Amino acid sequence: MRFPSPATWPRYVFLRRRKAAFAVLAVVVFFALAEGVTRLVGLGRLPEEALFTDVYDAAYRMRPNASNPWTPVEEYLNDTGFRGDLLPVERTPGAMRIVFLGDSITFGVDVPLETIFVEKLGHGLRDRDMNVETLNAGMPGTNLWQQTLLFKKELVQYRPDLVVVYTAPNVRWDLYNLRKTMAAGRLGWKFRTGLSRSHFYRWLRFQIRPPKFEELYSQHESGMTDEQRENQVITADLARDGVRVDLQQLKSLCDGIGAKLLVSGVIPRDAILDGRRQHMKPGAADWRDFYKRNNIAQIVNELADEEGIATFHPEDDFLAAPADPPLFLDDCHFTPDGHTLMAKTLEREICDRRLLPQRCRKAKGAAS
Repeated sequence: MRFPSPATWPRYVFLRRRKAAFAVLAVVVFFALAEGVTRLVGLGRLPEEALFTDVYDAAYRMRPNASNPWTPVEEYLNDTGFRGDLLPVERTPGAMRIVFLGDSITFGVDVPLETIFVEKLGHGLRDRDMNVETLNAGMPGTNLWQQTLLFKKELVQYRPDLVVVYTAPNVRWDLYNLRKTMAAGRLGWKFRTGLSRSHFYRWLRFQIRPPKFEELYSQHESGMTDEQRENQVITADLARDGVRVDLQQLKSLCDGIGAKLLVSGVIPRDAILDGRRQHMKPGAADWRDFYKRNNIAQIVNELADEEGIATFHPEDDFLAAPADPPLFLDDCHFTPDGHTLMAKTLEREICDRRLLPQRCRKAKGAAS
């Protein structure tokens, strides 16, 4: 190999640097064009992205000003990607603020906006002369871990007086493993999620190695067999470990902004129906034992009690309610009547336990 003479060395260095710069530029242009083409053609895009953003992140969000394309009911999202009226970050002087965390039940899937328990509770409290603002942060498909991430990332800034959580624990292996990955290195996780926003990268990965459900490259679950779904359920002990950590973090976040916290696990319809068939009574020992054994979400209440977090038990009101009209659309989502009952339960809990700075007055039109 011949080396340039001292006289030609500067030019040699210049030419080498220019070649390197052109090589880097060519690579950048190639990937920029590839990214543009894949986005234009729609490659590497998932069906969920019509409604969700950051679908490759555990704390994914809903698309601002979008409307759910998969429901017969209009489910319109505001400028911040939440359902309901837009709530500014800045506090309104004299107003109390409640933030609701949950999944598609809290979001109010398949029911009109005005029938959701979040909306009804707000109206009920205002009927008691309480100046209350509500924010429905229900995010379909999420569990307590993801909701805690969302609260930390997006909702602490709203500085609510009360945070109401109606939720389920994480029971998925893929999310359990993802949680460990995130805990092992935040920088690596940020790089991974950032890279996953590239449509060209997604398309290449699909071609080289199609995504497996347990790797959580997306929230997309279509095409899974029943056996695959069953294999993704983690043990109750692992679920409990995650719930305890999430509740501790959520409580710490609420304590940091002076907010109170009220939580409950979701109600399964079958447990309510079975309890009625067996003529169980709300609050009775046999009902408590039966409900605990038939609803894994009860570990949310159990561990919250252990951590000194306020809990509520809507299952008692649902058990005592008449069979008609029906309260559930399916195994867990409420009908408008179910939302009404949940709103009444929460209104009673908030007022009786004085969970807001202002004391509740008697509802307008209520009997003396």
